[in-house]
Amino acid sequence: MLLAEKSSDVRQEWSKFVDEVIHKSPKFVQRNERDVFVSMNLEYMSVIMDSIRYSVEVEYDGESEEYIATMNDFWFVEAGKTEEIAVQKLADQLLDFAADYYKDLNMYQPTKNFKKQFPLVLKALITDDAKRIIDAFDVKYVRS
Repeated sequence: MLLAEKSSDVRQEWSKFVDEVIHKSPKFVQRNERDVFVSMNLEYMSVIMDSIRYSVEVEYDGESEEYIATMNDFWFVEAGKTEEIAVQKLADQLLDFAADYYKDLNMYQPTKNFKKQFPLVLKALITDDAKRIIDAFDVKYVRS
């Protein structure tokens, strides 16, 4: 990769590398012919993640007299006496799941939905705030 720095150079100038990543720009590092990674601060990562949205549906269940909230690409189902409570529970569930998912990333990587879920999980991890997660929800209210 043309823009990548050699990992040996990065090791020798570690403090300088970290300062440049934090205060200047992302960096690509190449360890060998095949292994390349990118290092960036959370500000740049947030810009990348900004366009990622969560598709949420909320429907009133007359039988249970609760609002049921679900999220595309996940199996989460949360209920609440109000739409807001159901959506809040869904955001909390996403944050909890994202932390567990990241801890067991090797377990999730071979799953069928990994490519869909990984960016959504990553956004939740760097957002780490239920209100800001809810701001990224595209909520569709389904009326029965």
